[in-house]
Amino acid sequence: MEPVSLALGIAQFAAPALGRWLFGEKGEETAEKIIDVGKAVVGTDKAEDILPALKANPELLIQFQQQATQIELAELEAHTRQLEAVNETARAAINSDDKFVRRWRPTWGYVTAVTWALQSIAIMFCLCAAAVATLYGKAEAVTALMNGAASLAGALTVQWGVALTVLGVNVVKRSHDKQVCAGQTPGTVTDLVRRVTGAVRG
Repeated sequence: MEPVSLALGIAQFAAPALGRWLFGEKGEETAEKIIDVGKAVVGTDKAEDILPALKANPELLIQFQQQATQIELAELEAHTRQLEAVNETARAAINSDDKFVRRWRPTWGYVTAVTWALQSIAIMFCLCAAAVATLYGKAEAVTALMNGAASLAGALTVQWGVALTVLGVNVVKRSHDKQVCAGQTPGTVTDLVRRVTGAVRG
């Protein structure tokens, strides 16, 4: 069994607070720490023997929980340093004298919105022109206009995929920056999955 799965089983039984650190970027590193502590407390070289031993011996469980607290503190300190770094970056961007640094996110949003509107107008114009051409029986014009609208939409599919992805990331990141500046911990995809899973189970 992989380290993260083993460590998660141990954490769920002996130290639930450690479970959340197993889903981050350093999840495997945290898993190794949990397993190493478990091996030292139980006195075994096999990770698979840790959980059964903790379940069978309350004294070993208490020892493990005491050392698990140190792991939790270390993770919290590392997370706090990361939040401080993000906070500093957010403040630097907000207080920057460079207008582009402070305004590039909303600027991207405005440009995306304007471009979307212009493309929509162009496509609607083609459709309206095709309708008028149909009334006058100009089949060739209708075909040309419809093909033009389809080509325009198709040619910009990849471009819009990139633009909307960047816009979405910017919106999420800005929300995280605001949470950090307010002293809150930004939510993660893992937190969302847990909430959804919990709601389904409940």
